[in-house]
Amino acid sequence: MLDVMATQTCIALEPLLAANEVTAIRQIVASVGEVAGVKRCSLLLPDGHVLADSDIKAINVQGFPDSWNGPIENAVTESSDPGSSYLLRTINIRDRGPLVLRISFEKSAPAFALSDATGYSLLFVFLLLLIWFVIRTCQQRLQAMTKLAETLSALANRVDVPLEQFKLADSHCAGAGSWNRLIERFSKLEHSTRAEAMREFLALRDHPASAAKADGDNAGLGAVIDLLPTGVLVLEASGIVRACNGAGAALLGFDPAKAVGVDVRTLLSEPVFVDIVTANLNKTYGGERRSVEIDRRSEHGGIIRINIRPLRREDNGGCLVTVEDVTQQRIADSARNQFVAQATHELRAPLTNMRLSLEAALEDDASNVEALTQHLNVLNDETRRLERLVAEMLSVAEIEAGSLAMKEDDVRADRLFEELKANNIGACREKNQQLRFELPPKLPLLRGDRDKIAAALQNLLNNAIKYTPEGGQISVIARQEAERFIIEVSDTGFGIAAEEQSRIFERFYRAKDPRISKITGTGLGLALAREIARLHGGDLSFKSELNCGTTFTFQLPAAKQPA
Repeated sequence: MLDVMATQTCIALEPLLAANEVTAIRQIVASVGEVAGVKRCSLLLPDGHVLADSDIKAINVQGFPDSWNGPIENAVTESSDPGSSYLLRTINIRDRGPLVLRISFEKSAPAFALSDATGYSLLFVFLLLLIWFVIRTCQQRLQAMTKLAETLSALANRVDVPLEQFKLADSHCAGAGSWNRLIERFSKLEHSTRAEAMREFLALRDHPASAAKADGDNAGLGAVIDLLPTGVLVLEASGIVRACNGAGAALLGFDPAKAVGVDVRTLLSEPVFVDIVTANLNKTYGGERRSVEIDRRSEHGGIIRINIRPLRREDNGGCLVTVEDVTQQRIADSARNQFVAQATHELRAPLTNMRLSLEAALEDDASNVEALTQHLNVLNDETRRLERLVAEMLSVAEIEAGSLAMKEDDVRADRLFEELKANNIGACREKNQQLRFELPPKLPLLRGDRDKIAAALQNLLNNAIKYTPEGGQISVIARQEAERFIIEVSDTGFGIAAEEQSRIFERFYRAKDPRISKITGTGLGLALAREIARLHGGDLSFKSELNCGTTFTFQLPAAKQPA
């Protein structure tokens, strides 16, 4: 049993060492030192320094070293105590080096054994620490995904904010360094583009020939600002438009060719725009920047934002007006807020179940093996559910970033269907549903990413089970037509209303049917499944009738069979 305990201890310590969790490491080492028959438990660096010890006074390393490569002779020196023996285990941490776990015990107790209660207690401690580590990793990845979504929204809508604030910490995810380098390159490109546009503007403004002719000034200035995707108007102190680009005229609803030389207040239709422009025409350079937004969506328009900044006195006063369509940004903000709220709800459910199972297991009698097994099964199921949820969210983030990659390999369809049946038969039995598979005698060999194909089909089956009432039927039918392998997932559930069918593949969208309001979901499964099908050269389509059920058709190209 001592060998088993030492091995379990090493397994529990390895992920915590990789994550620099010194407090948790020392708690585990201290708990091993309290086991009956164990005199002392120590975790040693190669140079003999003590990183963790059941005797707190023996610890002589306060921080967590970045590296400890070196020979381990000092750490495995024979114990000077003639009345005890010890057991050594080496733990190798990637890119850092080995450590030594030393457990000292009485020589007079060779028949060392752990009681059932002690063994179960250690097992619970290991499980708690491992679950804590998984939850923390998931939170870091979710933070990274939210950061990526904010960055993509800012870039897509050209929000005027410093890109450096979107950098990721190295602890967020493995690709944080590459993402940060991409942000730096994009930021430098943005700065250089703006600097070039400004140099062109100054060259045209200060050119001797243009100074002699106002029309030449306006033409040169207009040529520069027409290159910008943001609407721009340059106004004189009197409110006369000196220059205007096409984007600004289109957003404000007037002809740019007829705007130059006209009072801007006669061109603007919204009174709030007129008021804010009038209030800022005679402000001094460097004054407060003003901004206002108007929601025009009720008039089949969008959300328009106007920013106004006074110009220098040397430029005869006036102000610079920029106009942006922030409709997509506001929609993205709303979708992101809904996603964060829904993701929080989805993550809370498995975490709550895991916590309740752990509390029940700790309160139950340790000798009740049946109850312990039941609690461990719940922990296993909820951990898998949490893993699938986080993987789904990360896949959607990869789709948004355009970096979702396929690992092409041979996929055996027979094993794929066996796994789908095993994973879903239990959920169907709980709802008294019939799960039926209709497969051809010989299934073809597919070519693609097995994990992603399995995830897409699992999403379709999950939806069928969730949105089918008790006593319903779910069918999985597979067939091959020419060079296409077709998988149909049908149910006898609620169906989808005709007016909502065009939106079911939108990310974060969920149907408005009140019968599904209490059914949990993120609105990501169908979008992810269709993206996976299309990346494999196939597609995902559906047919549905309200109150009669839905059939999703997942198509993949079949791999060419050898002669």
